[in-house]
Amino acid sequence: MPDQIEYVRPYLDAQCWISALSGQGPYASNLAQVLAAADDARIEIVTSTLLPLEVLGGHYDQRTAETAEQALQALTRSSVVQVAPGRRVVLDARDLRVRLNLKAMDAVHLASAAAGAADAFLTDNCSATATTGACRSSCRSGTARSP
Repeated sequence: MPDQIEYVRPYLDAQCWISALSGQGPYASNLAQVLAAADDARIEIVTSTLLPLEVLGGHYDQRTAETAEQALQALTRSSVVQVAPGRRVVLDARDLRVRLNLKAMDAVHLASAAAGAADAFLTDNCSATATTGACRSSCRSGTARSP
């Protein structure tokens, strides 16, 4: 992976967090480096205050109280900027959902990224209807750029 950082304020969606925290998936090591860059204060990660509803600390048949607490601690670390989905975010998410045929939480994440001034939207959950360039760049690169 290149040492150069391509963004300074990425939004990580739920699937990226799950991959990074579980260490599973094709981009887990890239995402772990993104989290490390945030912990080193080289970048800020943007996310929604709703993310803890999706990132629970493992699959339901493998989750423990310990893994659930670790996930919550990771999501609320000081290097994470949380966006509360107020009325504007919800209305923007609704518009995105209608225009792009997105699932509700995917639309909330995208609207939260915009509200939080994210400069990249990282996801590993691209569907046939989500054909944006942001999705194609996704968490495959897993690199960030220094300010």
